[in-house]
Amino acid sequence: MIELDRVSFRYPGSSENVIDSVGFTVKDGEWVELVGGNASGKTTLCRLIAGIYEPVDGSVLIDGVEAKDVFGPHSAIPPVTITFQNPDNSFVTPSVTDEIMLGMQNTGMSREDASKRLSDALRIFELERYAERNPHALSGGEKQRLSLAVSWAIGAKHVILDEPFSFLDRRSREEFLELLNKGFASGGTTIVWATVEEGEFSLADSHIFMERGAIVDSNRVGRVERCIDAGNEKRADALKNDAEAVLTIEDSEFSFPMGEFSLSVPHLEIFEGEAVGVVGAAGSGKTTLLLGCSGLLTSTKGTVRLLGREVKRKRDFPAGEVGMIFQMPEEGFFKPTVYEEVAYGYRSIVRGEDEEGAVARALGLVGLDSGYFEKSPYSLSQGERRLIAVASVLVLDAKVYFLDEPTIFLDRAARERIIDLLDELKKRGKTIVIASHDESLISSVTDRTVKCEDGTLLL
Repeated sequence: MIELDRVSFRYPGSSENVIDSVGFTVKDGEWVELVGGNASGKTTLCRLIAGIYEPVDGSVLIDGVEAKDVFGPHSAIPPVTITFQNPDNSFVTPSVTDEIMLGMQNTGMSREDASKRLSDALRIFELERYAERNPHALSGGEKQRLSLAVSWAIGAKHVILDEPFSFLDRRSREEFLELLNKGFASGGTTIVWATVEEGEFSLADSHIFMERGAIVDSNRVGRVERCIDAGNEKRADALKNDAEAVLTIEDSEFSFPMGEFSLSVPHLEIFEGEAVGVVGAAGSGKTTLLLGCSGLLTSTKGTVRLLGREVKRKRDFPAGEVGMIFQMPEEGFFKPTVYEEVAYGYRSIVRGEDEEGAVARALGLVGLDSGYFEKSPYSLSQGERRLIAVASVLVLDAKVYFLDEPTIFLDRAARERIIDLLDELKKRGKTIVIASHDESLISSVTDRTVKCEDGTLLL
């Protein structure tokens, strides 16, 4: 049983509670959906339950034991496991097999029993073909399945999943739920699933709603529903007739060093003022294509021309004219405060006179105010980090924007704001390339789509 009694938490150096007097009980075997908007406290609460953080007030009990002590002498098997928003943060071994084995070895399980359970885990969670692959080389869906396999293999009694759908397409989401049900439904395992979308965890027995660090009964988060713009296809044809090609790729192939995956791009043209969606299953090559288009991943053959310039090396990247938002925002952060992060591009490339005004305007466009200036980007929620990343490229006023999953981790209001913002950029003649599983985003914003499938770009 998971029991929280008047739990409060604040980060070191802060006087403000991010979790404020929260209390609830999750019964053994109960599956709970924890719902809240960006910065509502979901991730912090998940980490309190997992014993990663300690409350400043109140108590978190796991089967009657303080959460901070669950990895102590009370049990050889950790009663709680957590899958982070970015699963890569928990992987420490060079192969899928080693990752699963490590957890079992740490519990003191015999090698014979561990080998048998490893075989079962690979089979149940459909990872047999990836047994010797590096976990970091897996697709988003495969990484989530590996996290489940680790929890199942060690026999965890309580499993915490923080935004597990973030990097998954519709098919991968359905498969993930099927595997979750297959692996844990009959074992009495407790599941706590944190999400910004009410109803995402369709297998949940109950729901807990959060807002600003507290449990609430109102202001429930709903799904974003958008209608397909029937005029998009006509607009795309008009753009092709009237505009110049901003990006041209011919007979190219993109792959990461030492990687097992490569993406073949026979032909691609994207025109000035066009918004193009890149779709495909998890692991199909969408991110690879964006990195190749932007010049951050060079082709092993063929030609790539971006804004009239042939891109052969990373140094050919047209800084200031192209804005790139990575799938994980922190991969692009390197400054200590939000202000410095957003101001960096303006200061080094735009070099305008009103730096503070430009930063404030960029943050305002994504719904954030000057109160964020002195905050560390790393202290923010994943949703807020996403908005900071968007503001950091908006301040450049670039000609071309490459956006990798720009709406993941965002609640309904923030997603609507991003969609409206992209519509405004289109009206200003900006070229936008979006890789996303978010069907409402793709249908609302883009003029046409291209698809990655089986290592090839299909037009």
